[in-house]
Amino acid sequence: MSALPKLPIYACEPVSAALIWEIEPLLTEHWREIATYKDIELRPNWGRYRELCDQGILHVFTARVGHELVGYAIYFVNHSLHYAGSLQAIQDVIYVSPGARAGYLGMKLIQWSEQYLKNLGVQVIVQHQKIAHPALGVVLKRMGYRQVDLMWSKRLDA
Repeated sequence: MSALPKLPIYACEPVSAALIWEIEPLLTEHWREIATYKDIELRPNWGRYRELCDQGILHVFTARVGHELVGYAIYFVNHSLHYAGSLQAIQDVIYVSPGARAGYLGMKLIQWSEQYLKNLGVQVIVQHQKIAHPALGVVLKRMGYRQVDLMWSKRLDA
């Protein structure tokens, strides 16, 4: 009898030392894959992430296969400064490790996050996508997102 395939488990998890320890290797992999300015050191301010999580502003959504962390999506949730009556979620970062990209794991992570955020009363989710990583844009479009902004970047120290 063969073992059943492990199904992904999605969760919202607090920023803890254990989660940071698990996320850091994926975050480094993510940075290597898509960072625009690879000469700028990747050095997350985990203390600030914890504070924002404790305040209910930062939400970390995870995807695990078995006990292995294979993806994450992090959002800042707050009332918009332009539309004070609108609770909005702005994506900080989203990543699924290459070995877990087959199938719909990434899409299901986003869907799970959307439902959780909707239950919090979020009205609008803002996602961003790197130009060098068009696959996320394809997924978001399929999920009903529409492009509403473009972001531009310029180095001032070069």
